[in-house]
Amino acid sequence: MAAGDLITEPWQVEWRGLLLGWPATSVTLSDLSGWLDLPAVRSGNVDRPSRHGGFPGQNRARQRVIEAKFTLAAEDPAMLPAIRAATALDEDPAEEPLVIWCGTEQPQLVFARVERRAVPTDHDFSVGHERATIQWVSTSALRYSVAEQQQAIGLPAGGSGGLVFPLVFPLTLGGGAGGGLMALENIGDAAAWPQWTVTGPVTGPIITNPVTGQRLVFDPAFVVAAGQHLVIDTEQRWVELDGVTRRDRLFTAEWFPLAKEAVTPVQFTSVGAYDAAASLTGRWRHSWM
Repeated sequence: MAAGDLITEPWQVEWRGLLLGWPATSVTLSDLSGWLDLPAVRSGNVDRPSRHGGFPGQNRARQRVIEAKFTLAAEDPAMLPAIRAATALDEDPAEEPLVIWCGTEQPQLVFARVERRAVPTDHDFSVGHERATIQWVSTSALRYSVAEQQQAIGLPAGGSGGLVFPLVFPLTLGGGAGGGLMALENIGDAAAWPQWTVTGPVTGPIITNPVTGQRLVFDPAFVVAAGQHLVIDTEQRWVELDGVTRRDRLFTAEWFPLAKEAVTPVQFTSVGAYDAAASLTGRWRHSWM
């Protein structure tokens, strides 16, 4: 079962295979904060010495903190134990998908960990009026589309696939293997950081944003053999060849995202000979802040 498959209505939450929200369950989502809010900002401003004000620096969002309050129906005594089990801490917890359908928007997803659970054991609790508050923290400030997007392209054959400048938008680049050029659309209001997979055989792969000129260029002698997979994660900035780190073979690391609310062209080339079996696959999620 994929993350988000259980959600059918607005104001529902899915966490670790547990659905919370009316009318599918007896739980009501009574309050939600941190989901559509802008996360706290980490300011790079610097004070001006001996003067009023400061010098503007880069503003970056901090981690996203999400808090949901639930009211539980007395006629379903099994729900509170289920919530407690789903929010128990692991020894080494990894971030997991948290999917929420909030208001009129479609369900969106973050990768998060539980950092707080409150179950008031007051008079209301003693008479069967149970409540629970859960707090998640996502190290990424972004919210993502539930569905992962994917597109693949092959190497340009016989020198084809080049670009003619100036580029005219909207670009019509096509999809599927072949041609060396593809267009990846991000409909969200924040830049999306894709994960690239280069499938061999290919020597010295190069991934380029032809609009900005930014490139990921590997050692010209670096060979991705037939059947091997070179994975480049642009958000976490790591490189692995069949699970073994090969960050040292990335000679030019001009990491580039997919622009917000736009189509980003991406070119796949290599210094080696053309091989029809070589391909570049991009995976990404539409991203919102």
